Amino acid sequence: MANPTEFSVAMKFRPTHACLIYFTLASLILCSSAVGFAGDSFDYGPVEHAIQKRNFAWAQQELEKHLRSDAADFRAHMLLGVVLDEQNKPADAAQHFRKAVQLQPRSPAAHINLGKHNARVGDLAQAIEEFEAAIHLNPADPAGHANLGLVLMSQGKNSMAFGEFQQAAKAAPQDPATWFNLFKCQLELKQFPGARASAERISTLAPASAELLDRLGALQAQAGDYAGAIENLNRSFAKDPHSYETRYNLGLAYYRAGNLPKAIETMEPIRKEKDTAEVENLLGEIYEKREDYLQAVRAFQKAAEMDPSNEEYRFDFIYELLVHKNYDAALLLAQPAVLDFPSSLRLNLILGVTQFAKGLFDDAMQDFLRTSRKFPDLELPLYFLGLAGDAIKRNLPETLDLVQAYSNRHPDQFWPFYFLGHAAFQAARASHASQDLQEAESLLKKSIELNPGYAESHLDLGNVYFQQKLWQQAVQEYQKAISLQPALTEAHFRLYRAYLQVGDSTRAQREMEIHQRLQRQEEQASARQRQVTVFLYNLHK
Repeated sequence: MANPTEFSVAMKFRPTHACLIYFTLASLILCSSAVGFAGDSFDYGPVEHAIQKRNFAWAQQELEKHLRSDAADFRAHMLLGVVLDEQNKPADAAQHFRKAVQLQPRSPAAHINLGKHNARVGDLAQAIEEFEAAIHLNPADPAGHANLGLVLMSQGKNSMAFGEFQQAAKAAPQDPATWFNLFKCQLELKQFPGARASAERISTLAPASAELLDRLGALQAQAGDYAGAIENLNRSFAKDPHSYETRYNLGLAYYRAGNLPKAIETMEPIRKEKDTAEVENLLGEIYEKREDYLQAVRAFQKAAEMDPSNEEYRFDFIYELLVHKNYDAALLLAQPAVLDFPSSLRLNLILGVTQFAKGLFDDAMQDFLRTSRKFPDLELPLYFLGLAGDAIKRNLPETLDLVQAYSNRHPDQFWPFYFLGHAAFQAARASHASQDLQEAESLLKKSIELNPGYAESHLDLGNVYFQQKLWQQAVQEYQKAISLQPALTEAHFRLYRAYLQVGDSTRAQREMEIHQRLQRQEEQASARQRQVTVFLYNLHK
């Protein structure tokens, strides 16, 4: 079997924060076109200063007093909308933003501020309408394009957002915030050369401080542009060689880029000057990748000891011990780890894996069963439960019930259909009942419909056809399984038998030779160790 569920490993790059002021959906600062109207009789300066200082109560009082004498002042309505939004009074704020649009329907500023409010409360469709109205009124206003781009990005429409940010940058070529939005969108689109050019533009328009360069580099690293990240992080390091964050990010970027010598060269001085658990954990990863396993184990152990409250460090240390077959030590660590982190899926599973590796099969099965009950809407514990049961030829009666219940709640997931089809086929082999074979065929076909790329579904469907003496259909399914997973040993053996049935002895002999070669390779590791490797692979994805 192959894992139907993937774990995503969170990136550790930490951009610093106080380096740029840029547009966000929550931002309700008035755009430039909202100020400076001829004939203003009200002095807005003190109010705007109060808003900047977050003295919203005083600003609200002054604006409401002014509107009682001049209810048609649309600029006052916009400012009051900003103040009310900042005080978490969205319904009142909306009234004033709409009043501003009603009073000045041809003001881009009125539409932009109403659009920002709509975006802030989650009404993105209305926000888009307002930003598009502002752009129609003034296509050269960068605020309309920038805010429309941000909403589109929040909807995952990055290509459309890119066009809007380009227009904003064209309209405001000297504004670093505008280029920063374009830079982030380019990173989302994996347009790394363009993002590097935008980063360079930002660093020329804004003061190229160490903090700014660190933020740019960290964002590039998060997106996967390690070359661009390393360049900006090195520039930041040159300006501030004592920054822990910059050096850590630089070491991590070198590691992600595969430059292990530079990663170690960067990280080891930090270890000597300011050792932390995260430094040790990263060094563990680096040394493991470099195949310096003793150094790796020591680093992972130190990270776990320095910060025992960190679930990730505890998991990584246990995982490292399992990879290198130190099962006794892994078990001693896994048991208290689960007690300390009872809601951790990975630690619950790795305890079962450790027990399985030790040959404590009953304990492992019970642990996987408990984890499946604890996380009923996650597929991975069920997968491990089924995988362990297949490996030791001893599935628990509860497994079928749990998988069936999961499938009922998640009918779009392929693996439960595979597992149930596999179980139905095993039952059919024991009962010789045609209805069991038909049920197995139906379930396996459903599994393939949901995920045609899962080799073992094709293998088992081939077995069903073989049992029904549908030799040609069996051959086709075995061939599909092998095309998806060429090292699937059993599929070659099954195809060998199917070729014999259709009278193709030449191909049958070739499949038998492949089967024997793969079998010899598998014999180099015990069946238990091969299974543990599968468990660990799926846990680390």
